[in-house]
Amino acid sequence: MVRRRGFFTTRTLVGVGLIGGGVFLFAQGRDFHREADEFYARYEKARDPAEIERLYQRTTNRDVKSQVSWALGAACALSGLRLLLTRETELGQARSLWLQPWIAERRIGAEVRWP
Repeated sequence: MVRRRGFFTTRTLVGVGLIGGGVFLFAQGRDFHREADEFYARYEKARDPAEIERLYQRTTNRDVKSQVSWALGAACALSGLRLLLTRETELGQARSLWLQPWIAERRIGAEVRWP
């Protein structure tokens, strides 16, 4: 029999922290995406070649940062969720939640199994 030592275990706190970090990264990615859109709008109106190059570089930079933030945010949130949904056994090993992500044309998803 597994005894729970209370709600606020290290595992729970780390899980909640990872979910919070994932939400923060997702919000940061949204801000980077908005900045990329603003730079791109200015890029389309620019006439000076130096300004065009600078705005293109900034647009690309913010776009990459937004995508990386979203990916890391999703990874953190899923890891935190996994920590919250799995339980430790008497030996300290976790009973795993099985999560299999998949990617298809124009769709992404995940298959989840509880042991």
